[in-house]
Amino acid sequence: PPPPDTHTYTHTGTNLNGNSGLRRWAYCGGAKPQRLVSLRSIDNKRWSLQVPNILGELKVMEEVEEWMAFYQIYEGATYMNNGRTYIVHSMDFEQRVAIARGPVHVDYYTSVRDIQIVETAAPLLAYQALPPPAHTSAPAAAASTAFRHTRAHTHAAEKTSAAHTHTHTQTPAQMAAAAAGQGLVAAPHYGPATVTKSFLGYTKITRLSGKWLDTIDLQMPSVMINTFATWIPVPDDVQMLIKQHAQTWEPAYMPWEEHLRGGLHAASHALINVLPLFARTSANDALTVCDYPAARRYRPRYILIGDRCKGGNGLSLQAYRVFRLLILAAIDLIEACACTSFRGCPSCVQMMSCAQFNIVLDKKAGLTILKGMLAPVSSGDVPPGREGAKELDVNAMVLRKQRTLY
Repeated sequence: PPPPDTHTYTHTGTNLNGNSGLRRWAYCGGAKPQRLVSLRSIDNKRWSLQVPNILGELKVMEEVEEWMAFYQIYEGATYMNNGRTYIVHSMDFEQRVAIARGPVHVDYYTSVRDIQIVETAAPLLAYQALPPPAHTSAPAAAASTAFRHTRAHTHAAEKTSAAHTHTHTQTPAQMAAAAAGQGLVAAPHYGPATVTKSFLGYTKITRLSGKWLDTIDLQMPSVMINTFATWIPVPDDVQMLIKQHAQTWEPAYMPWEEHLRGGLHAASHALINVLPLFARTSANDALTVCDYPAARRYRPRYILIGDRCKGGNGLSLQAYRVFRLLILAAIDLIEACACTSFRGCPSCVQMMSCAQFNIVLDKKAGLTILKGMLAPVSSGDVPPGREGAKELDVNAMVLRKQRTLY
């Protein structure tokens, strides 16, 4: 039968076998539909990077999604396209158009300086550990953990929010996820998060030696994206462990609050570094709260793993389901690393995608926090999720060696 819109299709005659009874239709409308869909940027709001040709006419060289455009496009930025370097010299924020000149030959590249703030909302999912009934066996009690579904509804008129909580019948996958969440001193949460990115300026760095040549300040608008994250609060008892041990750690002049701040940062990095053991992903696809030395704002004392892309990519949900196993693997990863620096190394608590260059890190404090998040168990008992610890130890070692090589 002919297509619904016969005005945009034409009959091409007989088919390849010479049978005129079977008709073929060919598209003969206007612009081809696939030309209207970008394969490199899915967001409707995009920045256009344009370059003048020989005649002075502007030609679109690249399109970048708005939520990540300012990492690559800003006044003075070096932009590489097809092995050629261009310099961005002007930007139109209303039209989302940037003009670049080039190609040019320079011996440096630019790196943006930004601050990233992650704010979490009311959790959509949370684990709640309930005491098992007296007649329930231990394995059944571990599998019958309540799975709580929380939704927060905001009433703008009254400027209040009401949280509605209800328990529904668990599926096997939900019971397995609830069992994986046991054995922790606090409950992990999963829900929407808002990431605000503020761009302060950029740095010129030589290509060969990596030496910083200059630092330039910029005034650019902040970018806000909505995504999802999973987080677990660090109780006061675990924080007091840092205070007790901080006096014996290096550097000795650092107050225990700074050790705690670096430990939260290091613990979050370690969890993200082992995330590829549980999901087909790269550590660069997740984000966390990265502190910088000059920060004076309040930092929530929790460990957070968020989806880096706009709208989420499902990594934080997967991390939420296996949060205890993540902590166990992160502990194995840190203990297997032989580095002696208090900031760790790329094999344990450092990340190549850290926005603050892995400066505010404390390896010992991070290990203490991760161990403190595990609930104490009686002698002879195997904590939930520890049955596969030996296999996780091997995987952690393989991951550490791969990160060292590459």
